[in-house]
Amino acid sequence: MNIIKNLIFDFGGVLFNIDYKITERAFSLLTEEPFSFNGTAGLTRILKQYETGKINTETFIWNIQKRCGDNVQGRDIMKAWNSMLLSIPQERLDFLSELRKNYKVFLLSNINEMHAGFADRYIKTNYNLQDWQIKCFDKVYYSHIIHDRKPNKSIYTYVINDADINPKETIFIDDLIDNVKAAKQAGLHAAQHNPADEIIDKLESYLSVNV
Repeated sequence: MNIIKNLIFDFGGVLFNIDYKITERAFSLLTEEPFSFNGTAGLTRILKQYETGKINTETFIWNIQKRCGDNVQGRDIMKAWNSMLLSIPQERLDFLSELRKNYKVFLLSNINEMHAGFADRYIKTNYNLQDWQIKCFDKVYYSHIIHDRKPNKSIYTYVINDADINPKETIFIDDLIDNVKAAKQAGLHAAQHNPADEIIDKLESYLSVNV
């Protein structure tokens, strides 16, 4: 039996409360056509490129803006894009800090430059924390910085090697089943988290099932 020593958390949907539908509705209004993260023609590729750092924020905004009316400004697109990001309770940040007393704690997120900046500003503004990543995690892995994304098996292998952790002693927690399945294929323990549940309350049950 392997004892869990390392925790890898997803960000949006596990730690940071999000609602994709808000941005989908906002983009639908801006582009005057139905928008969905699950398959809007042409934009899915752009989103993945932005998420893996293959294009910068300006290029991402331009690609959205050219699908909008002449009156739509870059700031309108930024507001719509960030509108899916709702909140992260301070209790979760404190919880992560406490976990580091007994575990190595990591963050692995499919995220982009704009959303990462928004999260930093949100936490600094609401909780006066400028170094929250250092306080809450041993290391943070962002898709737009390491140029890879879930559910690619390669991103889990990268984290395992870079963090120098034993996958049999590690659990990965994500809200999307495809990401959970890929993590298991990479040798990690993994659990799917329902965003409607509180991670603080659910973590113990995830650990008990995976040891």
